Amino acid sequence: MTLAEPSFPPLLNGRVVIKGDNPRALAISGAQSGELGAGDTLWLQDTTQIEIAIVLEPDDPLSKSIQMLPLAIAAAGDTLAVLTPPQVGLQFRWPTTLLLNGASAGNCTLTVPAACKPDDVPAWMVVNFSLRFMFDETTEPGTTPGITSLVEEGGEELSTTDVLESYSRHFLSQLDTWSNDGFGDVSQQWSGRIEGINETAEIAHPTGTITARPLGLDEDGNLLARPEAGGNTIALPLIDCIERASTAANPATSPTS
Repeated sequence: MTLAEPSFPPLLNGRVVIKGDNPRALAISGAQSGELGAGDTLWLQDTTQIEIAIVLEPDDPLSKSIQMLPLAIAAAGDTLAVLTPPQVGLQFRWPTTLLLNGASAGNCTLTVPAACKPDDVPAWMVVNFSLRFMFDETTEPGTTPGITSLVEEGGEELSTTDVLESYSRHFLSQLDTWSNDGFGDVSQQWSGRIEGINETAEIAHPTGTITARPLGLDEDGNLLARPEAGGNTIALPLIDCIERASTAANPATSPTS
């Protein structure tokens, strides 16, 4: 099946990446080399998997611009809330996972230069949104507990193009709100959709897993949680959840305009 080329908002410059290549790796490599800049948007030409990587050039230090990670996930939530039936449960699992009806369907990542410190303004950032659109024909329904796809959760009338276009619009909308009004809207969305908001659960963090009740995000994007054993509320640092690119990748192929 031929995939229609998505129509992106004017601020984003779409570049197709053929199946078998990695939009995120290509975006990082291009940002490191200077071949790609703010607004360049690499999308995967695939009918089963959604991948979109957006290059950013922030004006704020990492300590603030790191909020692009929960913002990207909030934009994914907006996208899926619009495209899926009302009865589909949509949640966020700290720090980067999207859940549909309690099962993992996708995630977001944020990559910055390796040497970038919290007070530094990153030369570039790459936001990546990944979503399993449908299982391949070798996967039997019901054989992947805890993992799902958009098609299995009511998205059978959609195409990957629909999702790419919707995500790009919602990401820019979230970015505009963040630029004008701050982080509050993203924080509220996370608090309303975070997994386990009213119960104690195992919370996985890059530095280790804790048993606690998630309370939502603070004004910096860190996860506030109350440990099962009691005591003071703790904050799981958002900065632990980003990825750092130490060396430029050397992909065999490049995205096309």
